[in-house]
Amino acid sequence: MPARATRSSNHTYADRVHDVRLNGKPVGELGLNAGLAGVHRVPVALVSGDSALAAEAKDLLGDGVATVVVKEA
Repeated sequence: MPARATRSSNHTYADRVHDVRLNGKPVGELGLNAGLAGVHRVPVALVSGDSALAAEAKDLLGDGVATVVVKEA
């Protein structure tokens, strides 16, 4: 399955992982790393990346997470 435009794993897992789901919901690199942080009770306070990642962060983590858009997707 190709990487989704809004759920990307291009940096770390592009050629090894084709689909990741948490609680049945497809997630990309952000969701996978946020889930791992959550297992260790580490909150995600800031997400920096393109506009698609910022939107994904708000959708996945809620309005409490701060986002910094450094480029447009």
